Amino acid sequence: MLPPDVSGQMGGGNPLAAIGGMMANKPASPEAPQPTGAITAQADAVEKVVSQMSRMSEAFAPFGAKILDTLKAGVAEATRAGQAGGSSQPTPQGSAVPAGTGMGFPG
Repeated sequence: MLPPDVSGQMGGGNPLAAIGGMMANKPASPEAPQPTGAITAQADAVEKVVSQMSRMSEAFAPFGAKILDTLKAGVAEATRAGQAGGSSQPTPQGSAVPAGTGMGFPG
């Protein structure tokens, strides 16, 4: 038994074919969401989860406090770097990424 023909449901051509043209014709607008806004929103969600975990377990609470301190420091740095228009990403120690290049090994 052969599977049913679904080619009529697929539409014509490659659905990703026009993306390059759309991207080339649309400059970034100043109203576009900023990455720091997404970071802040995600950090808020993580903060809620870690706070809840800390309330659930006294043994976890000191670790939760450290996580929250680190999270807040990271968000502050990301926000500061976003306002300056640059990226302030430290290269992790032992990283294969050369400092300041943003590139690692090809793969």
